[in-house]
Amino acid sequence: MRDFLVVRYGLTLKQHIQPVHQPTIQRWVQAVSEQLVNTNGDLLASYQQVINDVYGRVPWQFYWVLSQYWDEVQQFWQREVPAVPLEERLLVHGQAELPKLWATLARRFADTLAVAMTLNMPTVATHQLSPQLLSSLWQDDQIQWTQVRQLWSPLQGTFTSDDPVTESWLLQLSEL
Repeated sequence: MRDFLVVRYGLTLKQHIQPVHQPTIQRWVQAVSEQLVNTNGDLLASYQQVINDVYGRVPWQFYWVLSQYWDEVQQFWQREVPAVPLEERLLVHGQAELPKLWATLARRFADTLAVAMTLNMPTVATHQLSPQLLSSLWQDDQIQWTQVRQLWSPLQGTFTSDDPVTESWLLQLSEL
């Protein structure tokens, strides 16, 4: 299924994505494709699993790039997953709660930033700072990417991989 969807991505969706963003969207397609079978087509559960798997291993720009093409990627899943030649067709569902997914991601950003900003302080400081950060990162049911960039810039770490292609992609991504 994953290979089929990656080929379909290359033939359809890829042409609508800026070249610098194509590897990120392709990696999202690969990761979610692997989860869709495990979740019986539940996109929200698949997304949550992928985010849990990659959080902390990719820079925040990964999610920002994904947000730029969110509608196109959703249409891709709706159109392409049912076309996968499986014995039993897999239909996708679970999109209704996507704002909840972004809210959860914003909360994780706020928690991570609070911990990083209060490393040598008591835990109470972290718990007090996190809701304040969340209120600036999550407004009107949307992640405020400008705020994420401003808050994350001084804390941006280096992401590495044993694979040179992945390491190059992570470097390019963190420079966006």
